[in-house]
Amino acid sequence: MYFAWLEFYISWLVIPAFFGTVCGILEHTSASDKFDIKFMTLGEWSLLIFALLLSICSTLMDQLWVRKQSVIAWKWGVSDYYKIEEQRSGYKGEYKHDHISGTIKKISNNSQTPKQVAGHAVACIFVIMVIICVVELMIYKSQLHFLKQNSIAEFIGIANAIQIKIFNFIYRYVAKFLTNWENYETQTQHINSLIVKLFTFQFINSYISLFYIAFVKRHYEKCLNDDCLGELTLQLGSIYITNLFLNVIELGLPFIKSRIRMRKLQNTFVVPEQMQKSYESYDEPLDDYMEIVIGYGYVVLFGVAFTFTPLMALFLCIVELRVDAWKLCNLTRRPFPAKDGSIGIWLKVTQAMAVAGVITNVGVIIFTTDVFDSASSQQQWTIFFIIEHALLIFKISLSAVIPDKPSQVEDGLKWSSRVANERIYERYADANQERKLKGLVFKTPHTQSVIKVDEILI
Repeated sequence: MYFAWLEFYISWLVIPAFFGTVCGILEHTSASDKFDIKFMTLGEWSLLIFALLLSICSTLMDQLWVRKQSVIAWKWGVSDYYKIEEQRSGYKGEYKHDHISGTIKKISNNSQTPKQVAGHAVACIFVIMVIICVVELMIYKSQLHFLKQNSIAEFIGIANAIQIKIFNFIYRYVAKFLTNWENYETQTQHINSLIVKLFTFQFINSYISLFYIAFVKRHYEKCLNDDCLGELTLQLGSIYITNLFLNVIELGLPFIKSRIRMRKLQNTFVVPEQMQKSYESYDEPLDDYMEIVIGYGYVVLFGVAFTFTPLMALFLCIVELRVDAWKLCNLTRRPFPAKDGSIGIWLKVTQAMAVAGVITNVGVIIFTTDVFDSASSQQQWTIFFIIEHALLIFKISLSAVIPDKPSQVEDGLKWSSRVANERIYERYADANQERKLKGLVFKTPHTQSVIKVDEILI
């Protein structure tokens, strides 16, 4: 299901990548006033249109993926699949008799609420550390600009990208420890809690510097050359390009580990089963999902600031698709097969990201660019609420108009349900089919032997 979603995401990225590239070219080639169309340059119009396009496309992606997901689940026979999960092996409790299921199972008498509160407190501490670190980087960058050391200041975006990777690496182990400590009974509860912790932190860690430059910086300190959009573009481009480089290194680590492992076993006789046992385990595609979703956030949240972001994301996802497939087949143990009819909580994450993207892109156009500089602050807020509410209403209407399941899937599910019921209960909807399969013979009575009611009464 992960690879099906990633292939669909790559297909979707072609649209914003194309229009983003066109808008980027128009933006950089229409700086002069000769292209003004009612006090807005062609580049500014292209940015506004691209922001609206991103908001609409994000809705289409979520809704069309739900339809695609239903088709895949129907073809794979997991449309009506519900997980009947056993207790996790790591679940801690005492073996007791469960009066509900009537079985002996682990039962924990400790409440999860105090542990969850403590976990949220630890997460807040890490968030505060991230905010302090990012603010210090931004202040240092402003001081470098003030001292006319612009060449050194350009490396702050690279430092921010490295800081993001370091904090994500550290917090990952903290989040795993906290989730194990909270002691969830099923694997789904455990994974969902871990995803919420990791994504919430990585969302703040990855995007806070961009939010600061886009919406806060101009109110407390001036942007470079009074151009917050240019600084936002530079910051986003630095982070994204550095992430591309770091991801290549990160993807190469499993291959290097595999080569080292093979070198150690080079002079020893090892059967294929022992070699496969030495591979790293592959339990959940959590890291793969997280990496793609964070990249999706850069596209839908701040794609209007750096219109070439979708093109870079398209290239990265194509590489990621092939590398993940090769890694799964050659560098990790064969995963235990598990059914699932959807991508789970990740669908809600992408839907929330799409809603946030509407607000962010409209805010960047109105408050960060100089498109609406001639309007007063009250007028800017009025325009923001009108456009933002209109897009949100359009997104909701579009989601309501497009059904979650195609008619082909609806008819197929009804047909398969009928066939299953007929096989189980041996009762067929078609009387002729039932007579033929059961070998039944119905004799039509002769009209002479039929006694009419009138004759009886007479």
